[in-house]
Amino acid sequence: MPGAKAPGLHTLADEAVERFDGFRAPLTGAELARRNPASLTPRQRKLLETWGYPYVFDEFRFHLTLTDRIPDGQHRRVERALSDWFAVLLGSTVSVEALALFREDEPGTPFMLHATHHLKPGSLEPACR
Repeated sequence: MPGAKAPGLHTLADEAVERFDGFRAPLTGAELARRNPASLTPRQRKLLETWGYPYVFDEFRFHLTLTDRIPDGQHRRVERALSDWFAVLLGSTVSVEALALFREDEPGTPFMLHATHHLKPGSLEPACR
């Protein structure tokens, strides 16, 4: 079941999508095409149309982008290096103490930090969907 290992993280992600949706720009045709809707499940297409991203709520899987595209033949070496680097944290509980808001001035440009908002315990209450 999605979120079973980190229900608090999934609640936080769901709340962020719902509460900040009014601040996001509508998808352009080019952005929609870039997501390749034909390759998405019907549920993911609906999420994309409604929320601007196909991997939210029940489709959300926590991930971190740690590298650029890895060349063929290098995957195992990079995986080993990252596993070794993060070994002490794997399986640990990590507190989320702040949300960072980034902006992208033009499509394809680097994201820039806009603001950091420190969280207070219990500051996000579950909302009904």
